[in-house]
Amino acid sequence: MIRITRTGIRRLAAALSAGCAIAALTSCGSDHREETPATSNAMAHQRIIALLQRTADALPWPAATLSRSLPGVAAAPLSATAAPCDVDDSNPEQPYSWRYGLWLLLPAGKSADSAFTDLETAWQKQSFSVDKDADQRYLRARESGGYTLSAQINSSGDIPVSVQSPCFPKSQVDRSMSWPATVVGDDHT
Repeated sequence: MIRITRTGIRRLAAALSAGCAIAALTSCGSDHREETPATSNAMAHQRIIALLQRTADALPWPAATLSRSLPGVAAAPLSATAAPCDVDDSNPEQPYSWRYGLWLLLPAGKSADSAFTDLETAWQKQSFSVDKDADQRYLRARESGGYTLSAQINSSGDIPVSVQSPCFPKSQVDRSMSWPATVVGDDHT
């Protein structure tokens, strides 16, 4: 299990602050179709992990956990995906973006609807622009650097949470990077 500490997040935030400011000014927007010179494969990887950690830390229950695997469901592991920003993959140099998702593990007694409301509140408190589709039980949040967070309660009452990066040059895609299997939030003590 990879445990990302507050100190680690603060160091990462300090290291990325200049890059994130540039990314906020030049991001490719909500459709992720244009290349963002200020975003790189490495920056996208680090920022996605940091946003998942911020999400877990901001949830109101102790040690909120996001996990690649869903307990009791062998066929449910989530993984990182690098994909073209355009549907047409005919351009060999077209930009790519990363999407990484983890399951939100609910504590005993916590309903999916209640956790969904907690996610919405947590993202709003972080000044993300949040859109909610109550009928589809879907949330989408955008942060100033062009990253998009999303969550949807599925038909089983489980909640995958994912983050998608702005676009970066395809030549930078590094599929060998390590992604955390679990992100654990603050214990609120």
